[in-house]
Amino acid sequence: IPQTMGEVLAKLYDPTALLHLSPHHCQPRDVKSCQEWINSDLSDRQYICPAHLKSKEVGRRNDNVMHRHYIVYESDRDGLAGNWDAQAGIIERLAQDLPLRLCVSSGNQSIHSWFDCTTRRKDQVKDFITKCVELGADPACLRPAQLVRAPWGVRTSNGKTQKVIYYAD
Repeated sequence: IPQTMGEVLAKLYDPTALLHLSPHHCQPRDVKSCQEWINSDLSDRQYICPAHLKSKEVGRRNDNVMHRHYIVYESDRDGLAGNWDAQAGIIERLAQDLPLRLCVSSGNQSIHSWFDCTTRRKDQVKDFITKCVELGADPACLRPAQLVRAPWGVRTSNGKTQKVIYYAD
């Protein structure tokens, strides 16, 4: 398992990929190349938009998403929040449909599971998203430009590290 946010980014993205990382969910304009992020101080970055963006100038917006590399499943629904066994079972089920690349503890009650959708047709991606919703996903996390918890970020609400608990090459 890569032990820093920079190492995770280097494994998951091409150095030229334009990404948005943020210390707060209301700062949508901070877009840099993956390599620029890796070379910068990431200690205050608790969020990431997992999609590849088109332009640095436009910021994190749905119309600036070039393509989705990962779909992130996350749920805080009653019965799932804090229930690690139930979440693991759902993640295991979803991994039958798309390759599971990364699981990040939110630092609270959920696991953010990253599924690689780059080699799938649009209809397969749509079916996967539908399955995620059926299995209790927070629909907001499934939006193309949505923020999710960054691997090895620190959650500011409680100071807990968002640990990478699973990684696959």
